[in-house]
Amino acid sequence: MEVEQFLHEALNGSKPYHNRALQDIVNNLGQRLGFAIEYGSYQGTTTNIGNDGLWISNAGEGGEDINLLVETKKSTLCGVMARTAANTSVEILEASNARRRTSAIEQTG
Repeated sequence: MEVEQFLHEALNGSKPYHNRALQDIVNNLGQRLGFAIEYGSYQGTTTNIGNDGLWISNAGEGGEDINLLVETKKSTLCGVMARTAANTSVEILEASNARRRTSAIEQTG
């Protein structure tokens, strides 16, 4: 099955596992683009900052390493406000000891 078929099924499904599958597919695409992936939890808790994935680049010699904090949503109804995403990205970086520039992105299906 091709990635496009997986995406179609995840985006059109209504079960909770479809949401988790979409998160995994998006992180897999990041890995295919050359990022190292720290998979996030499927749901945050009071003691764990929720995120869908942290993509870590390794630009190599002369390049600038960056991180992408990824949030994947099927609907714009549950969108993350920019300020919340920025605050979350700082907290996650502090928790992971990442020392690279980070951008927070939200992917809506």
